[in-house]
Parts: sequence; C-alpha cells; structure tokens
Amino acid sequence: MLMVLQATHNLSKLRNLALDDAALVAERDAIIASFEAQSQMAPFSYRELFENGKTKTLYRVAIGTFIQAAQQLTGINMVSTYANKILQESFNLSPSMSHFIAAMGGLEYALCSILSVLLIEGLGRRKSFMFTAGGMGVCFAIIAGLTSTTDRTCQLVAAGFLFLFNTFFGLAWVGGPFLYSAEIAPLRCRSQANAIASAGNWLFCFVVVMIIPPAFANIGWKTVSLRSFPAADVCADLSSNSCITVHYLRRLQLRVRPHHLLLPRRD
Repeated sequence: MLMVLQATHNLSKLRNLALDDAALVAERDAIIASFEAQSQMAPFSYRELFENGKTKTLYRVAIGTFIQAAQQLTGINMVSTYANKILQESFNLSPSMSHFIAAMGGLEYALCSILSVLLIEGLGRRKSFMFTAGGMGVCFAIIAGLTSTTDRTCQLVAAGFLFLFNTFFGLAWVGGPFLYSAEIAPLRCRSQANAIASAGNWLFCFVVVMIIPPAFANIGWKTVSLRSFPAADVCADLSSNSCITVHYLRRLQLRVRPHHLLLPRRD
C-alpha cells in the first residue's frame, strides 16, 4: 500500500495533476494491472527474448538493438574520437586550431544534448530520429564533397559542418536510442532486452572506431561519404523497395493491449 501511495505521489508530481485526478488514477491503475499480470506469469526464461508471442518480444529486441546500432553507424565516434586527426589531415588545420575546434565541438555537442529533451518530447521519438538522421546524412555528404577539393575555403566550411553534425546528433541520438530501446521492451524482460540492445551499441562502437584509421589511410575523404546515410540504408534494406521505406518505418509503431506493456504516448 505504501508503494502505491508513493507511486501516486510521484505520478502527481510528474504529470502536474491532483492526486485524485481521473487521468492520474487511470494511469496508476493501468501500471498496477500490468505489474500484476507480469507477476502471475511463469519465471522468466532467456528463451523468451527470441520468441514472438503476444508481446512480440523478439521484434522489440530487434528494434531496440537496431536503433542502438544505428546510433554508432551515424559516425559519431568518427567525429568525436578522431576529431583532431580529421581536422589536421583532412582539413589541413594546425594542431592548435584542431584542438580548439574539437573542444568547441564537444561543448556545443553537450549543449545540444540538453535541448534533446525538448525536441524528443515535443516532436516525438520517431520524427526526431528521422529528422536528425537526415540532417546528419546531409552534413556528411556536404563534408565529403567539400573535403574532396584542395580549396582552403571549402575545407574551412567543411569544418563548420562538423558542428552542425554534432547539433543534429545531440538533439536526438545521444540519449534517444537508450530511451527508446528501454521503452519498447516488455516489462517482464526490460533489463535483459535493453542489455542486448546496449551490447549492440558497444559492438558497433568498436567496429566503427577500429575501421576508421585504415579507412582514412586508404580512401581518405571518401570515408566520410560512406557515413552519409547509414540509417536510411538499413531501413531501405528492410523494405521491399525504396518507395515504401517511410511507410515501413511508420509500421514499426507497436500496438499491444495494456496488460501486455505500458507504452509511451504515440509520437
């Protein structure tokens, strides 16, 4: 009973509603019903993570892992880990200027990460991901084109687009994938499903960081062009043709009954 009262109090603060508000009481009762339904099931088995029953667990785990992997496939660790090297070798900047720009990029990246709360909650998760992923792809495409020349002005403009790339990433992708993979996982196996998704994140982080040095050594500025539209490429592969990629993404919205899982509001 004490836990129920505490939960009601927390929801009241979170939603800014009175303790006896009808909407708040309904949400609290739905949470309790979901918890009780989960408690009455048999003990959890890791085999459930790879089964598609009523809760579509495998489907949810796959989406969570995909969105976490896509975070790394955007190329963020190419920018953050090798910023100094890229600025010096691809943009022909001095070591001191490279360090300064990289530091300012990190600061700007952190500030945009704070604003992500407003964008994700205001625009919605799916729209935020697609909008910012498109922005990052455009930035890398422009950077690849500008750094393919030896014109000094083009190289400096390309360095500026690194800031814009960080802006798009910080607005949705820095924390959004971790939030989304946890939200769509069933309550019964949320920690286990999110662990698998996080493992996918770290796996692709390792892959990206390890392949960047030899890629720059062998193909130079073309490495950036390879990172232009990674998320769109994966989505296109999952669709039967490129014309229905957006339609496919819209169908990723999961619909289940309340006693199966409490999902966030539809975005």
